[in-house]
Formats: sequence, C-alpha cells, structure tokens
Amino acid sequence: MSLSSVKCLHKLASAYQAKQLQSYCGHLFAILIPQDPSFWTPLELYAYALATRDPVLEEICVQFLAWNFGALTQAEAWPSVPPALLQGLLSRTELVVPSELVLLLAVDKWSQERHTSHKEVEALVGQVRFPMMPPQDLFSLQFNLSLYWSHEALFQKKILQALEFHTVPFELLAQYWGLNLTEGTYQPRLYTSPTWSQSVMSSSYN
Repeated sequence: MSLSSVKCLHKLASAYQAKQLQSYCGHLFAILIPQDPSFWTPLELYAYALATRDPVLEEICVQFLAWNFGALTQAEAWPSVPPALLQGLLSRTELVVPSELVLLLAVDKWSQERHTSHKEVEALVGQVRFPMMPPQDLFSLQFNLSLYWSHEALFQKKILQALEFHTVPFELLAQYWGLNLTEGTYQPRLYTSPTWSQSVMSSSYN
C-alpha cells in the first residue's frame, strides 16, 4: 500500500471520527516511514500530522526521527527540518546520535543552510547538552563551529558551565549553583560512539 493511499484513508477516518480506522492508518504509517532512507516521508507526514491535528501520528514521526537522528543529520533532507521540530527533537533524551559534539556540528550546518536568526540559534543551542562533551571537544568548538564567533558570549557561557561540571566537585556546584543532575542538560542521550557505547557480539558455544 502506498503512502498516498494510506493518507486518503486517514483523511476519511479523521473526517468521520473513525478512531479504529485512524489507529490502523497510524500503524501503516509506522511501517511505511522506515522504507524511505531519504527522510522526506517522515518530514512530510509530520507536516501532515500537524495539519490534521493528529497527535498520535505526530509522535510516530517524531519518535522515528529521534531514533534515527544521526542518519537524519547526514541526509539531504536535513536542512529542511522545521525549526519547531528540531527544537522538539533536541529536547529529547532518547535521541540516537554518535555524540553531543556530532549533534552540535549538525545543528551548526542546519543553521548555516537556513540562515537562522540570532534568536533561533540561541533557542537551539540552549537545548545542546554541553556537559555531555569531554573537555577536548569543548576546546575544539572555537575552531570547528561556524556559529561560535557570531555567538561567542553564548558559547563561552555554555562551555564554562560544562567545564565546571567536569572539574568542580558536585557538592560545591550544588551548594553555590544549585546544580540538579536530574535536569536534561546533565542526562546523556543514546550515544553510539565508542566513548559511550560498546558493541556486543553473541557467540555460540558447542
């Protein structure tokens, strides 16, 4: 079954409040989305979900993009990700990406492609988890990030906070800054680089 035919059924179900059919279409969408490695299908469906006010379909699209975020940043469709969607993705902990540095570099590329405003950049950078970057990655930002010098004060503030997290005992940070490790900033995402993960191979025994 094609995407267009499922959308027709979904529109019909939405118009007549046929919840069971609508739910079934959502299941079909979830099957069709992974078949498109270009990522245009989930982005198109996300826009369609917003237009039809279908929160279930919207969550299916967002969850798929979150679990495939690393691949999404390498796809041709990456610069076409809407700002609100990217903001929502960056707020998630269940984001699969090699590292927080890779995530930030992808945001940098996205921002350059779209010529984003200063306010939009600040909002996106605010979702980046700088404490999840090791000190060497934090140091490299000034050399590898296009946005760094046009938002120098913002990045220096974020980098300082991250370096304090890496070097100052937690008790002092909690005492003077009210540091709360349950905040998203201090929670690792689903990183896939060797620094954060390990491949496990199953082996059979005779």
